[in-house]
Amino acid sequence: MILGIAQINVKVGDIKGNTKKIVDYIKKAKDSYVDVLLFPEQTIPGYPVQDLMFISGFVEQNLQALDFIRQQSRGITVIVGFIDKHEIHEGKCYNAAAIITDTRIVRIIHKQLLPTYDVFNEARYFTSGNPSEPVDIMDIKTGVIICEDLWDKDYDTKVVSAIVNKGARLILSINASPYYKEKIAIRERVALDKIAETCVPIVYVNMIGGQDEITFDGSSFVMNGDGTLVFRAPAFREGLFKIILPTTCQIPAGAIAPALQPEEELFKALVLNLKDYFEKMGAFKKVVIGLSGGVDSSFTTVVAARAIGPENVICLYLPTRFNSDKSYECAKKICENLGVEFFVFPIEQIFAQFEKDFAAAIPKNAFTVADENVQARIRGIILMYYSNKFNHLLVSTGNKSEIAVGFCTLYGDTCGGKNVPGDLFKTEIYKICKNYINKDEEIIPKFVLERPPSPELRENQKTEDSLPPYSVLDKILEPMIEMQKSIDDVVAMGFDMQLVKRIQNLVKIAEFKRGQLVQTIKVTPKTFGIGRRMPIVNGFDYSAKF
Repeated sequence: MILGIAQINVKVGDIKGNTKKIVDYIKKAKDSYVDVLLFPEQTIPGYPVQDLMFISGFVEQNLQALDFIRQQSRGITVIVGFIDKHEIHEGKCYNAAAIITDTRIVRIIHKQLLPTYDVFNEARYFTSGNPSEPVDIMDIKTGVIICEDLWDKDYDTKVVSAIVNKGARLILSINASPYYKEKIAIRERVALDKIAETCVPIVYVNMIGGQDEITFDGSSFVMNGDGTLVFRAPAFREGLFKIILPTTCQIPAGAIAPALQPEEELFKALVLNLKDYFEKMGAFKKVVIGLSGGVDSSFTTVVAARAIGPENVICLYLPTRFNSDKSYECAKKICENLGVEFFVFPIEQIFAQFEKDFAAAIPKNAFTVADENVQARIRGIILMYYSNKFNHLLVSTGNKSEIAVGFCTLYGDTCGGKNVPGDLFKTEIYKICKNYINKDEEIIPKFVLERPPSPELRENQKTEDSLPPYSVLDKILEPMIEMQKSIDDVVAMGFDMQLVKRIQNLVKIAEFKRGQLVQTIKVTPKTFGIGRRMPIVNGFDYSAKF
């Protein structure tokens, strides 16, 4: 048997376009003498479709597409993900896989385990399927499972063990498994643990592409029944990959794409997501970025240039008297290095007029954070004007450290239609810049990465005037946010109680800002946005004792 893995990038809701791509891959597979072709979970409608499912005609159109795909499957076996209607209860549906052999649907598999954690809410949309039987595929008893059915450790139902006990000698797992850092290795460990229980090979095909906040990295793989990794597809790359599967199910070693370094992996995830967001949306001509000469906007500019091409990125530098000449030089140099358009739009006169008018209206008007925020909001207005005027997507540049503690300005630096680094702590951004972006050449000027961070909103301002050093702040925030540790837990890691309480209070207060922020890109287990649902009005005392 020659097994084909179709690691493809589909668009949520574009049933017609997705179907065309599926049929194109079936033709490619036939031309390559593939016998069995696997597509990812929910390939026909895309994943996650969310409330599109409830639109009249959506599920029916997806079923019509399945029938069309069936007709194109002469001389090959195809396994493809779709939405199936419940046999009895009208309006209920299954997350399903169709096994098609030579234009005939020989079996439909329904997903049994429906995740409701993190970014998932499948119980809202699907009904759990019943246990399935192995299916004969080219004389091999095969268990076909769908994504979460492999991750059954915390469920009472053990899907894989059950189907192996019924005689399955091979597991084919179709998936739409979202990316976050270390997720590729985690998936392989989950498969390895399952193989340790069953001694049955696993073929794991995963979706690729960006969908709103989520990125699918692909990284499809195959493991033998002894747990040996014999194939891994490249991460963040679409393609058709062939595996030789003997009747013994002892799969020969094939190409194993090397694991990426953490910085490269994160960078490529952001690039893919922004690229797909921009291209699949199809609503914008270019990307516009407010480039300050600081590390966050510099990093965002590099990601944007790689994602959609430097010719499609425009950067605006918007200085006041507080911005140093060095900031201008660095911003200009980055654009020159990347081949990105660079414009200077001074806002000093506009800001001065605000100061004059406020002074007339408010007696004894001392310079405060409100005056700092006015500068950010002036910039936001200009950037949004530029976005509206020229139909460009404004990409915001705030990082996770500052978003966590509210060190950002609503309707100022938070304006935009997409945020790039919002799920990366500041220290992670520095690492990616130093270890990956600047690895072979100095794209981001060294000065940007070495000078003390500053928002440059008042004279001689440093970020550390308001916050602890990022090297300390991020070590507090990471367990607090990613692992949801208590104040006592974080203090036990060696941090000062008063500092931890102060940071926790900032995180709590800033929830109202995060409730209004532009969508970012998920690259960690706990992202501000789709995977984290916190009340804005929150009276919980993190250090209360009784």
